[in-house]
Amino acid sequence: MIAKSLFSFIELLIVISIVMLLASLLSPSLNRLVKQNRKLECLNNLKSVYSVTSYYSSDHHDFLPYRSIVNQPHNFRVVHSYDFNKSLIKAYGADRNKFFCQGELLNVRNPNHPLYTYNNITYQYFNDANTSGKWIAEKPNYSRMLSGYKKQYPLWGCLTLKINASDLWFGHDEPIINIQSEGINSVQIDGSAQWFDFFEMERFFITGDQTYYWPKL
Repeated sequence: MIAKSLFSFIELLIVISIVMLLASLLSPSLNRLVKQNRKLECLNNLKSVYSVTSYYSSDHHDFLPYRSIVNQPHNFRVVHSYDFNKSLIKAYGADRNKFFCQGELLNVRNPNHPLYTYNNITYQYFNDANTSGKWIAEKPNYSRMLSGYKKQYPLWGCLTLKINASDLWFGHDEPIINIQSEGINSVQIDGSAQWFDFFEMERFFITGDQTYYWPKL
C-alpha cells in the first residue's frame, strides 16, 4: 500500500514537472502573442481615430482638426474656448477609449489612473499647433487633408517620448521605464497604418525636458 502511494506520488511529481517544463517553453511564445495582439488592437484604434479625423475634415473643407496651443502632442487642453475633445471626439460620437494606445503604457496612463487629466490621451496628434521653434524634423503642412504634401507623413501615432534628465521612456510597450521604446504604431496622412521599429523613428519635437519621436519621413 505504501509502495503504491509512493509510486502515485512520484507519478504526480513527474506530471507536475512536465507541465512546468511545457509552461516554461510556451511562455515566450504566449508573451509574443499577447504583444502582437496589443499591437494589432492599437493599430485598429488608430484606424478608427483616422476615420473620425477624416469625417471632420470632410465636413470642414478638408481642414484638419485644430490641436489648440499646447506643448505636448498628446495634450488637448481647452484654449480660448476651443475644446478638442468636444469638437472632434464628442461631435462625431467617437469612443474616447479608441484614443488610448493598447500597449503597456495604458497601465500607467489611462483615465482610471490617479495622475490622469482629462486633456491627455496616449496617442500623439502630429498636427502642429503654433509650436514653431520646438519642431526639429521636417515640418509638414498639416492645415488640410488635401494640400499636396507627402502622403507618408504620419498623422497619429503611439505616444513615444523620452524624459532626458531621468532617461525615462514613454511608449507603446514602455510604461515609464528607463528602457528605450520598441517602436510605434502610426497612421499616415493617406490612411495607411503600420508598426515602425525604433530604428525607423526620429526625433521630431522637443519641449522642455521632453523629446518626442515619430516615424522617419
